[in-house]
Amino acid sequence: MFKRILYGVFLSLEMLLSNGLHAQVDVSILDLGGDLEAWYQETIALKNTPIAVGAYYHIQPQSIKEHQFFLSPVWEEGSVHISDEFFQDIRMLYNTYEDILIVENSGIYRSSYQPLKPNQQAIGSFSIHGAEFIRLDANEILPGGFYELLYEGGQARALVKRIKIKRVASQGIEYETQDVLYLQLGSVYHKYRGRKTFYELFPDHKKEIKSYIRSQGITNLNRHNESGFVYVLQFCEKFMPAL
Repeated sequence: MFKRILYGVFLSLEMLLSNGLHAQVDVSILDLGGDLEAWYQETIALKNTPIAVGAYYHIQPQSIKEHQFFLSPVWEEGSVHISDEFFQDIRMLYNTYEDILIVENSGIYRSSYQPLKPNQQAIGSFSIHGAEFIRLDANEILPGGFYELLYEGGQARALVKRIKIKRVASQGIEYETQDVLYLQLGSVYHKYRGRKTFYELFPDHKKEIKSYIRSQGITNLNRHNESGFVYVLQFCEKFMPAL
């Protein structure tokens, strides 16, 4: 039944084209032998859904090396949880300079393929490049926005705020990474400043923490060592009282 409806949609589009209306419907990629449903999902099904409602976003010219985005300036497929709805295989970019998620608006008309900025407040989480991001409200410790979830245990979470700062250099615009690590213990957030953060949060277990760090061969626990930060947090979580 669904395929019959889709064929009807396709025939209607074909009639529009044959009647001299210059609609820019992209049917060149349509394979009537098996891709009709996929084509429908990509071009029509997302219309008027939360992921397709937003403002068009202009992307400034950037290079592969110097750009505002998380890992790459090239569109990447990911998933988004927005307005209590979940969408997969969405082409997107995460701008860490402005802290906004951009999706590709793949509407019916090829001319409408433009970057779209959905309602950022409605986005609960998204995944891109194998990383999971969640939206958090501002509090006295951390600013509101998107945070990558590095680790989630029973009572503790490791988070990182991905940040890029723009600088004007002699050779042009450069974007410098200035990520910030946070940990959440229960419902309380703490900014990570290095190994002393663990010593201050778990003073009764300082010796055990030091011994664990040595046994794991972790020589550098500064605020940029994400993997070491996660390993030690996982170890320290056992010192938290059971809820």
